[in-house]
Amino acid sequence: QRVQAVHLRSDIERKRLAGLKPLERSAEKGALYSGEISQQTYQRLLDLADLCLSEGMGVIVDATFLKRCNRKLFIDLARARNAPCRILRFSASEELLRERVQKRSLIGNDASDADTAVLASQLEQVEQLSGEEESLTIAINTEERIDEAAIAARLQSAMTSSPFAEVKRGAQQ
Repeated sequence: QRVQAVHLRSDIERKRLAGLKPLERSAEKGALYSGEISQQTYQRLLDLADLCLSEGMGVIVDATFLKRCNRKLFIDLARARNAPCRILRFSASEELLRERVQKRSLIGNDASDADTAVLASQLEQVEQLSGEEESLTIAINTEERIDEAAIAARLQSAMTSSPFAEVKRGAQQ
């Protein structure tokens, strides 16, 4: 809310692709997290992010980005649009993540259908960040108090300069 950007959320877009409302639950548990639906979701997010950037709007793409190939698509888009790109890497213990997923599921006021089985699968699929990705990363430990204002300030600052602008200028000289 503190960053001037459109917030694209994978859980919402995943539901839209499946013809569901944001808080509507899928009839088949875990079905929305298949490889095929996930790829469709990332493509939808990429298309929407491209549209936002082409209109001069900042964009935050909120997704797990477990696979390097998906992260690369968005980094390449930012580079092509000469737009700033940062990765927010949120971390917490597996136990705390499980607790949060169970609580969110019980409350039922979130678009995510992920349960502990989906979480376990996601944790098995995480691909480590590359060197380039690490250089774009802001690490946030969610087991500690989060200074939202400081993170928002870092993101807002990043939106005024692109790490790819210097690369492009250097390559042209």
